[in-house]
Amino acid sequence: MTEFKERHILKFENLSEILRHIVIDRFCQILKFVAASPEAPSIAAVAQGLELPRATAYRLVGQFRDEGILEASEDGGLRLGSNFVSMVLSAATTSQVVQLFHSVTEAVGAAFEETGFLGRYTGSEVDLIHVTTPADSRRAHIHPGLGLRPVHACSSARAILAFLGENEIERLLARDFEHFTDRTVTDLDGVRAELAATRARGYAVCDEEIDVGVTSVAVPISAGGSGVALSVGVVGPRRRIAEHGIEAIGETLKTLVAGLPVAALGQAAPIVRHD
Repeated sequence: MTEFKERHILKFENLSEILRHIVIDRFCQILKFVAASPEAPSIAAVAQGLELPRATAYRLVGQFRDEGILEASEDGGLRLGSNFVSMVLSAATTSQVVQLFHSVTEAVGAAFEETGFLGRYTGSEVDLIHVTTPADSRRAHIHPGLGLRPVHACSSARAILAFLGENEIERLLARDFEHFTDRTVTDLDGVRAELAATRARGYAVCDEEIDVGVTSVAVPISAGGSGVALSVGVVGPRRRIAEHGIEAIGETLKTLVAGLPVAALGQAAPIVRHD
């Protein structure tokens, strides 16, 4: 009798394992399908494309939407959810994030023939993790370096901080502000005002606040309701940036990052791939 029970318990455990793998496989198939679709697919399209019963597709998609893994797009289709995007970005290594957003950083710099940069929020600081320089090696350019950015002055940091929660902002601003140039804002009220201006216009500016003659403009890369963890921007000599116009650069950057980071995850997908 004991052997009979053990044999059937083992069969039950094996069946549970098989079912678990089926659910995981379907989960990954749905994510891949949604991420790779050029337009937000309907649930019916998911069912048809993956040859799933409609009832199964509706049930799984419903569960994924409840958890923020998938969400409805503006036209009623499906796209990767902000919770999922935030989870992937927070778990990704720096090299994986750079891989995902290299083309975006490069496109940002190329749009103005200047240096593009990518910033990442670590939870306590903002790091500049990637830089792309102009394709024309004969063109003089600014290289901002990599590593920690001053949260009160750098455009990459402002573009992230401005869109964090109020308590988190105050926590990050509880420090002494270094004075770099005559234009550096070092009083707390002034820094708060600059963050408010960044929120209002949707892009951050650092105009000779770290280095004389150098101007940068950056925009946040939003993960929807899960907030902001990345920023991307352009830096160059102040004269050349002024020729383009700071406002024009800011608006162009906002257009270039529209739909990110979902689009980047959909194109690269090495982090969400499951074979």
